[in-house]
Amino acid sequence: EANDLMKVRACLSADPLVATTPFWDHSVEPSLCAAVRLRCDTSILKALLDSDVDPEAVDSHGHTPLMIAALLCSEIPEPDLLSLPFSDFPQLPAATEDRLRTARAAAGVLM
Repeated sequence: EANDLMKVRACLSADPLVATTPFWDHSVEPSLCAAVRLRCDTSILKALLDSDVDPEAVDSHGHTPLMIAALLCSEIPEPDLLSLPFSDFPQLPAATEDRLRTARAAAGVLM
């Protein structure tokens, strides 16, 4: 199942190098970049960071995990929207609200 912290921890326990090994099937993507792109739970991001993954690793597009978190909200026109409470924007679609929550959470872990 996706977003399974127990499976991530099991993989890291079985082979600590798995956190630093890029995903060859996905354009040699670093694990932390993939976790952010796939909108994994912050507990998974923390587990990867605790496993000596490079927080500044770049994907094949030159994006760091923090840049990817920022790009998750790139379709939203106002950059200040990231710092305002959701209640100020009742017209936001639920998917956009979820994307903002995920991006905020990922950025908080990565900073």
